Amino acid sequence: MPRYEPLSEEALATIDAGAERLGTEIGVQFDHPQALELFREADQTVDDTTVRFDPGFLRAQAAFAPSEFAMQARNPERSIVVGGNHMIFGPANGPPFVRIDGVRRDGTMADLEALLKLTHLTDNLDTPGRNILEPNDVPLDTRHLLRALAAIRLTDRVWAGEPSSDFAAADCIRMAEIVFGGREAIEETPALFANCNVNSPLRFDSRMLEGVLNYAAAGQAVIVTPFLLMGAMAPVSVPAALVQQNVEALAGIALVQLVRRGNPCVLGSFL
Repeated sequence: MPRYEPLSEEALATIDAGAERLGTEIGVQFDHPQALELFREADQTVDDTTVRFDPGFLRAQAAFAPSEFAMQARNPERSIVVGGNHMIFGPANGPPFVRIDGVRRDGTMADLEALLKLTHLTDNLDTPGRNILEPNDVPLDTRHLLRALAAIRLTDRVWAGEPSSDFAAADCIRMAEIVFGGREAIEETPALFANCNVNSPLRFDSRMLEGVLNYAAAGQAVIVTPFLLMGAMAPVSVPAALVQQNVEALAGIALVQLVRRGNPCVLGSFL
């Protein structure tokens, strides 16, 4: 399929200028002392928990991220390349309910395992992601461990780690180290990706920042996804919402690059 460009160069420049102004004049809130210190060390303006960025800073940091990168799977034939002209497909992630024979109910671990097996059986899906279905019968404090173990056991594809706390991120990274033979092996070629949401508007909360910082430090791929619903956490007009999306995503990507320059990143969109 050809690549479609819905916006002209002039329109893109307008959105870019708006993101630049928003980042410089308003800034982005980071609720984590390590993140604030990294921006302070990079000579950005830190006022309490708000960071305002020098003109050109966000784009310069984003330029350090690779335009494409490889990710290793347990089965080398299932390894993937992200970026460039490559497309990666996965199932939906996040639903809390399952519908079987017309009856909707809470998802269970058994349901998740069945969906992981189905994902493993199709060549059309490259990754199961993190949570095809939420196993609501498993306690939250161990859910990430059991989800990760199921993805490792029941598929041989690249999977996604839990980003929403310091200990959960560390656990998933450690499990990947066990599978692939140690920290050096996954730092050389990432084995995990983590989708880290911005607590929009213009705020990264402490839990998601714990995920960003842990996965970046381990050299794993970080997807920074502003959680924008137009008219709620973003302006109702498309151009203004795109401006907000860009500054939020680029701020997160800049943080990843300050933790580990050259770390693989993806600019995610929920808009």
